[in-house]
Amino acid sequence: MVGLLNVQLAVVDEEVFVLESTRVPRALSVASKATGVNLVAAACRLAAGERLADLALPAERPPRQVSVKAAVLPFARFPGAIPCSGRRCARRAR
Repeated sequence: MVGLLNVQLAVVDEEVFVLESTRVPRALSVASKATGVNLVAAACRLAAGERLADLALPAERPPRQVSVKAAVLPFARFPGAIPCSGRRCARRAR
């Protein structure tokens, strides 16, 4: 496979579960909206073998706004899971 890929895994009691697989990450479309540049089309053209220099992307410019993509973690899929992330999760699990 050539191109963008997003695989999210979860491990429960040493068993591995695939949560999401082989699709373009949503972050690419969010970045496209934030910058006003169609990065999805550019990524598809790159995956098809074109060179970055051939895409005629606009010059980099300072952002006009702050854009944020919030993570949505699938804790509901795992009964008994502690719905937190990062270092504070390790403290709560004790």
